[in-house]
Order: sequence, then C-alpha cells, then structure tokens
Amino acid sequence: MVSGLGYLAGKTPEVVRITIAELVADLKLKQGIQLDFQDIAIEGFLTARVDHFRLIKEDIGLFVQAKSVSFRLAPLKYLIDGNPVSRIEIDTPEVMAKINFDQKRSKVALAHPPFSISELIIKRGRAEINLNGQMVRIVDLDTNLALTPRNVALNHLAIEFPELKIDAVGNVRYHHKQYPGLGSDVRIRVSGKLEEVPEIRRLNMPLNGEVGILGHLRYPSIERGFEFMGELKAMGIRIDDVKIASLKGLAFVNQERLELNNAKVEFAGTELGLAAQLKFDQNWQFSAQVNAQNASLYDLLEDLGIQKSWAELKFGTVGFVRGQVKPFFILEGHAKGLARDLKVQSPKANIFNTAYPIQYELDLGADREAFHFWNVRLRDGRTQARIDCDLFFNKKGIRLNADIPRLQLDSIHNRVASNTYHGSGSAHVSIQGLYQNLFIQSPFQMADFRFEGISLGNLSGDFQYQDNAIRISKVEAQKKSVRYTGDLKISLNGPTRVAADVQVHKGLVADLLELSVPGELTGKARFEGPLEKGSLSEISIQSDWVVAQGATQTLWSLNLLKGAGDFKIEQGVLDRSLLRIQIQNDRLTAKGFMTPSQAQTELSLDLYDTLQYRVRIHKPFGSLDAFLDLPPVLQRLEPKAGLKLSAAGSLQRPQDSRAELSLYPALFYLENLKMIASRPIEAHYDQGSLKLSEVQFSSAQGDRVTVKGTVDRTGPQIDLNVQADLGALAQLDDRIEGAYGDFKMDLAMAGTWKNPLLHGKASIAPDSYLSLRDYPPGLTHVGGEIQFMGDEAQIALAGQADQGLLQLAGKIDLAKRSFEDLRFILADVPVYYSTFLTGNANGYLRLGGLWTEPTLSGDLQFSDMLLTQELDSLSFRPTRSSLKRQSIPLDVNLGLKDVIRYESRTFNGELSGRLKLLGNTSSPSLEGELNVLSGEAYFRSHHFQIHKARASFDNPFRINPKIDVEASSQILDYDVTVRAQGDLAHPRLILSSKPSLAQNELMNLVLFGFVGRNYQDHLGVARSAGLEAISMASGLGDKFLKLMPEGSFDELRLGTLYNQMGGITPSVVLGMQVFGNLRLRLQTSLVQNNLGNREKRIELEKYMSRRWRWRLNWDSEGVTNWGDAGGDFRVRWDF
Repeated sequence: MVSGLGYLAGKTPEVVRITIAELVADLKLKQGIQLDFQDIAIEGFLTARVDHFRLIKEDIGLFVQAKSVSFRLAPLKYLIDGNPVSRIEIDTPEVMAKINFDQKRSKVALAHPPFSISELIIKRGRAEINLNGQMVRIVDLDTNLALTPRNVALNHLAIEFPELKIDAVGNVRYHHKQYPGLGSDVRIRVSGKLEEVPEIRRLNMPLNGEVGILGHLRYPSIERGFEFMGELKAMGIRIDDVKIASLKGLAFVNQERLELNNAKVEFAGTELGLAAQLKFDQNWQFSAQVNAQNASLYDLLEDLGIQKSWAELKFGTVGFVRGQVKPFFILEGHAKGLARDLKVQSPKANIFNTAYPIQYELDLGADREAFHFWNVRLRDGRTQARIDCDLFFNKKGIRLNADIPRLQLDSIHNRVASNTYHGSGSAHVSIQGLYQNLFIQSPFQMADFRFEGISLGNLSGDFQYQDNAIRISKVEAQKKSVRYTGDLKISLNGPTRVAADVQVHKGLVADLLELSVPGELTGKARFEGPLEKGSLSEISIQSDWVVAQGATQTLWSLNLLKGAGDFKIEQGVLDRSLLRIQIQNDRLTAKGFMTPSQAQTELSLDLYDTLQYRVRIHKPFGSLDAFLDLPPVLQRLEPKAGLKLSAAGSLQRPQDSRAELSLYPALFYLENLKMIASRPIEAHYDQGSLKLSEVQFSSAQGDRVTVKGTVDRTGPQIDLNVQADLGALAQLDDRIEGAYGDFKMDLAMAGTWKNPLLHGKASIAPDSYLSLRDYPPGLTHVGGEIQFMGDEAQIALAGQADQGLLQLAGKIDLAKRSFEDLRFILADVPVYYSTFLTGNANGYLRLGGLWTEPTLSGDLQFSDMLLTQELDSLSFRPTRSSLKRQSIPLDVNLGLKDVIRYESRTFNGELSGRLKLLGNTSSPSLEGELNVLSGEAYFRSHHFQIHKARASFDNPFRINPKIDVEASSQILDYDVTVRAQGDLAHPRLILSSKPSLAQNELMNLVLFGFVGRNYQDHLGVARSAGLEAISMASGLGDKFLKLMPEGSFDELRLGTLYNQMGGITPSVVLGMQVFGNLRLRLQTSLVQNNLGNREKRIELEKYMSRRWRWRLNWDSEGVTNWGDAGGDFRVRWDF
C-alpha cells in the first residue's frame, strides 16, 4: 500500500490524496525500467480510479498504459469557449501513450512541458463535461486515437449537446504553434435542433426545426481558416412554431459566409430551386436565385391557415432576391424576376392563365408577426398592377391592396364557365380578413367587354367575395344606345349555384344584338342554376321582352327549364327539358314548343310581308350565320312574299322527322347575275330524304335554269336544264367584255356522294362570239360541245382569232377530279401582249393534273414578233382581275421561228434566243437568254451603235433580266463608249472616251453635248438658266435616276450656283434621304473658275416638324484653304 499527499500549485492550494494498492518494479539494465500499479485512487478536487497502470522506461522514452480509467474533475475556473467549466467526467476502458522527453529543458512548465506524446490510444472513451450548467457528452471516442506531435487521427468521435449531436472521423493537425489546426480534415455529421445553432442563438432568431449536416471540416490554409463543405438539411423549419418549409442542398461554410448550391426548398407539395449566399456579419447579408415550376400558392402558405377554396393559384418563376436579416428575425430585402405559366384553376371552374410572362419587382420584409411585400410591381406588356401585401403568422390573416390601372383581358387565356372573355379596363382590389374567411372587394371598369364574341359594351361594377360566395353588383353597362344593369351571385357553399338578374333599358335592338333588326328593346331576364365543372348542368330562365317598331309592339316571353339530365351545349343534346316560345304582333306570329321528355317536337312558322333578318347560332348545333333578304316583289309577280315552314319529329332521331317548306320568291346570285324563281320553291323532307319540286329560275336577260330532284343519305338524284345566252359570261368574268350565242345544258346527276355520276351534254351553238378585254381580235366562229359520260367528260371546242385557229380538246376524269391531257392547240393565232408585243403563235398548251393542283405545260413557236416600246421590269407583270383565281404552275417552252424586230424611240434592232416560261400564272418568271444581232440606240440626239448586247433571265421569282450592253458613238471630237451591266431595272453605267475625259466632263458631254473648257463664265447667267429650264421641262434627271443603283440618289437636276465673286455658273445637284427626315444634298459646278477649281457645296438638312428645320452648309470656295462652313435654323410661318 502506497499513499501520500500532494497539492496543485496556484494561488489557492488544492489538496489531493493519492492511494496505490500495489506497486511492482522491474529493473532491467538493458531493456529499461517497468513499473506496475494496481488500484490507483486519487481523491480531492481531482477524483480518479485506475484498475491497472503500467509505466515502462525505454530508450526512446516512456510507454504508459492504463485500464478501466474513471476520471472526475471538480469545478474549475478555466474557460472553454468563454464558459466556465463546472465539471469534467471521463470513463474509458483503456489508455495507452508513448512519451518522449526533451533533455534540453531544465524547467518543467505546464504551457511548455519538456516532453511530447508520440502516440496516445484511448479505446471506447466516454466523457461528460458540464459547461455552465449545460451537459456535453462524449458518447464514443474510438478505440484507436493516435496522437503524434503533428497529427491527431480520429477513427470515431461522438459528442452530444443537449439538443445537438456530432459525429467526427478524420485528422486534426496541430503542429503549427499559432494555428494549431492548420491542415485538418475531419468528416463530421451533425444533427440536432435548429434553434441551438450558435449564429441563430446570437441573433435571437425565432427559428426552430431539425437540422442535419454531413460533410468535411477542413483547415486548408491560414488565409481561408476553417471551412465546411457537405450536405445541409433543415427539416420542418418554423417561425414561432408556424411551419414554413424544409431545406436541403450542398453547403459551403467558413468563418465569413454560408453558400448553398443545388438546394431545394419544399413547401408541402411544391419545390423551389435555390442558389444562395449568406454572409455572417453583425446582421446576416443574403442573396439568392430562386426558380420553380408549377408552384402552388396553397403549398407555399399551407401552415399559415389558408384553406383551399374554389380556386387554386399555380405559377412558375425565375427570380433574384437580396437583403439582410437582423436580430429577432427582422428581414429586409428586394426581389425581382419573371413569373410564367401563372394560372388559376378550380374543380368547379375552368382554367385561365396568362398569355405572356409577368415581370415582377418588389420590396420584401418579415418580422415575428408577418411577411411583408411592399411596392410589388407586375407587368406583362399589356397589363400593369401595383400591390402592397401583409401575410400574418399564427393564422391571423392577410391584408392586400392592389391598384390595376391597366387591365387587358386579352393577355389572359381564360375559360370560365365555358366562355372566353375579352376587354380592357382598370380595377382596385382589396383583400383582408382571416384566411378561413376572406373578404375580397374590387370595383372595376371595362371597355368593350366581350365573351364568346358577344359584346356587352362598356360596363362597371363591384366584385365581392365573402362567406364563400361571389357577387358582382351595381353592374351598369352601355352599348351604343342600349343601357342595361344587372346583378350576379355565385354561391360556393355546397354545390355551386349561379343566379343573375338583367334589366335592359330602352335601346335599339340592332345595337344590342349586332343584328340588322329594327326596333327598340326593353325587358328583363333572370338566370339561375348550378355550376359544375364550368357548365350549367341545370338552368332556369324567365324573361319578358318588348320590341317596339313605331306603333307596333312585339311581346316576347321565353321560359326555359332544364333538368339534371345530359346537357352539353357544344353538342346540342337536350334531355328532359321544356322550352316554350311565343312571339306575336300584328304582322308576325310564331308559336312553338319542344317536349324532349315525350321525344316529340312541333314547330310552325308563318312570315308574310317584306322582312329582313339574320340568324346566328353558335353553341347548340355548331355554327350557323345566315342572312335572308326578301325585297318587294315585281308587279308582274304576286304582290306578297312569304315563308312557310312546318316540321314534326323526334329529337332523339331527327333523321326521322318530317318537314315542308314553301318559299316565294326565291333569289340567288351567281356572281353579278341575279336569278329569281318564277314559282314558289316547295321542298319536302321525309325520314332522311329531301325532295325538291321542279322550279325554274330566270334572269332579266331571259336566261333560264330549271332544277328538280331528290337528295338522301346515299346520294343525289338531280335533273338540271340550262338555256342561256353567252352574254351571261360577261357577268361572271370581268375579262370578258361581251359575248353572244346560245348555250344549252341537259344534265342528270346520279351515283353516290363519294362517286357522283353525270350524264348529258352541254353545247355552244356554232358561230358564237367572245370579246376579250386584253385580246382585241376576240374569238369568232366559236362552237362545240361537252359530253358527260358517267365518271368522265369529253371536250371538243373550237374558234377563230383573225386567220388563226384555236382548239380545245381532251378529257376530264370526274372520278379522279383531274385533267387528262386537255390541250389548247394554236395554229397561226395572233399574239397581243399589253399592246406592245405582237406576232403569231403555233404549238400547243397542255393542262394536266388534279383540279386542285393543275400544271400548264407546252411548246410554242413565235414568228413575225414586233416590240414597239421600251421595256422595264414592270412591263412583264400579268394583268390583274378582281376575281380570285387559282395560281397554276407553268412549264412552257418559248421558241422563235425568226428574229424579233424591236422598233422604239430609243432602240432599233433584231433579237434572237430561246426562253422558258416558269413560275405560276400569278407570278410568272422566265429562264433563258436573248441576244441582239444588230441594232442602234438613241440618247440625247446621239446615235450609239450596238456592238454586243445580251439579256439573261434567271430570276425564279420575277421577270427582271440581267443585261450586258456595249455601244459607242462620236460626240464632237470624242469617241464615247457606254457599257451597261446589271439588272434591267437598275443597271450600272461605265463611260469611257478617246481622247480621255474625266468622268464629270464625260457626263457633261453625253448629257449636254459640251465640256467645261468650252464654256465661258461671262455667259453663265444665260446658259445656267437655259440648262435649268431644259432639265425641268424634259425630265432629264428622272430618266438618268433610273440608271442609278436602287437605294442611292433620289434627286438629280441641273441648277444654278452663285459664287462669292457674284458670278453665276451652271451646276449639277444630287440629293438623297439618309434616314428619317435627314437629307443630304451635293452640288458641284460644271465649269472651272479662274484658278482651275470647281466649286462644291454640301448641305445636311433636318426637318424637326413641318415648320421647324435646321441646315449645315460647307462651301469649298472660301476665305480659308478648307472652305467656309455655317449653319441655319429656319422657321416657316403660314398666314
């Protein structure tokens, strides 16, 4: 037994009793000293028990081993992390260490001991540390803790705080004296309460929830300090026990900031993408980029107490937010971004969503009471809004005010109650109250409000939502002369029900209904029924109307009761419904009823006297828009016009109904040809078969059309007889000036609807005549016939043009609806094109292919061709007709039997070549080449001999050939050569001469017949005036501008230049529009002054308005070597 006393050096001695039950010493001179201690007990401020302690002295130092160590340290005044240590307890089954001594140190000091521990092993260590009343537990220190002078290797370290757990594995390095952790790399796992995070406790944040961290804690360098990189999870984040969201993502943390990447924030079923940075300052400075798709407002605010009601708001967004968080969760920030696919949907109503992305920008804030959104600005290019909003925690509700100065419904894809709405206006929205019972109010004004194409005019009203009901009250509307008021209520408690009252004040029927109906309308109506999935499944309508037409009044009552059966307005299905209609005045009577429950329908209608009306049906049976005009009847006919219709049948099988129709008089128009029936049209419909009694239509010119037959589900059985004069063609086609001759057709139509069969014949009497507007010879001796033989037709027609013969022959396949080798054969047929191209044509044209996609091909040879006017690209444009015709593709070879003679005021010559006509009849084009064999051109009284000339046609979209022409002439003592290249519309000119002249002198020579040195200044006044007058009278500048490249100068004229010495010289003026109202003008003298220079002037002029303009000037002749410059500001005043 060994015992003794000791004390701890310090200001206050602490007594320690040490007891050793057994001591064994083993002295080995070569191997060292070994001491074994059994049952060591230490009592005092330090209490410890060791079952077995072994100390071995070796050459390199000491080896220490202790087993079953328990250790308790009484309260100390030392500080750990700023907190006094109350108590330390350690319990471990085994501790081993290797100790090396420093022989150079003579003094033992606690801060700098004269030894180092080369290896320390602690197995399954446990410890408890009481830090200022808070217990910290080390629940597991791995059985192999290696301690060297430079490194601590942790296989496992588990620490428990009251609300926080830490697991660590890795290396802790401490070799640097000033920065003992430099180079450390520890993998740690932390789990615990969010409110226990030191930074949150420091700022007194009211945040709580579960936090988890998994990653690496490193000390890579002195400059960077400690860093953490890994996964961060914060689940069930709450503010004062109000659930907000959950967060997970990749985190980077150092002493200055927290960075989050690829983070996800979950709000119930909605997920937001997040990339953020948080700076640890006195206040938290944060910035983040947020993105989301199909986010739900109810998911975001689920635990604020909002209940899902009749509508759901969803959206996608990309935005950026920045700001700061102060102690006690005082948040200030700013956000902006883009919201897309914003939509409102409900199981009780259809969807509407924005047609355009919405830009938003706002100031945001938060405290322990609410989220705040101030000065929220929304705009989509057509609609603008400004919003202030507070969202309170603890289910205290919402407060929102929104001003919408510009609201455009066209920027919203809306389908509410099966209707689409349009219009523009303004509104103010106010929302307040508890989330479970919101009160929404919005007065609004709309201009040209429409739904489903029906205009309600300009209207205003007050929208309210309260107690789970929508009400639109105080509705006042004005549509032209009609003023009406109304009230609408939609109840959302239980099954959704709609009730509406409308009062129409006195106004024109035509203004309200947009129909050509006379009279003034007054009345009222009430609509009521349940709304399910955007449609009225049951409906009750009661209405009474009065239409006044002078002294005549029409009383109109409409009652509609709709049961709970199948009712789809779009498909026109009525089931278990009752409809009664009654209209009556002194001239018109219409009564009817439908009783679908009895599967029977009867309707009778009698209309007499002249009547104009329009019928428009959209929903029930597709779309019908018809207008019937019954004018006063001619005296030679009966004086009354009328319509009689009776029908009876089953709504369940409408094809089995029976109906009779009598209409007189009946009119129809074939283009401009008016036809009228000589007797009433009578038709009978019986069980799917429509039978038309024989009826004859005639025109004032004596043309007659007789038709009768039967039409059923299988096909038509119709007989058609036509006897007409060809003069009717002039009414059908504006290219025909006149015609005469007899046209007859007897045609019988049979077969099926898919494959109809035609039998009969159409003929034109011989010696008939056609006069064509663009073809002066016309066609004489026209005659022939068309034979219809079931599914094909044979055509054989012929006519003469002067001495030429034109034939049309071939076959049409009626079954395939195609042309089968239909040919136009020409034999010495005169050619006339726009009055300037004449000759003869021989060959053929072939029309083939389907009726919808025909092609015109052929081969034509021309002879005796004569051109008599100057050509440009506009000369080849096809003549236009007021009729809309199909464009036919072209593929025709054009050849010449001899040359083309060209005789005009500016050119005489002979041309040869070969072309191909391509494109289509609306936009033809040419391919090929024409060459000038010989010729002479005339310009300004000068004869130019053509040496070579070629026109190449290669533009597939229009006829605009590229030319290459070279010609020469002798002017005065000069041989002048002119070459033109490029497009015919805008060729490029190249001038040269012998002897050689400058380009400006050469231009003077070609245009005016003189050069500058032959021109004397003392004659400048007369010649300048004369040239200026010639330029204006002859249009010389306009002609020359046609030769300039397109888009260059648009002004060329001869003018007068007044120099500073008082002299007058002729000049050339060029001008062009630079852009807008800015114009550039250049002026140069045609002759030289006494110094051998030509005076030049530049003007830049800008029109600010019709009255105001400024001008900058520069003149080459001035008092300085650089000329003179100046500016003017001009004002125009009209009086």
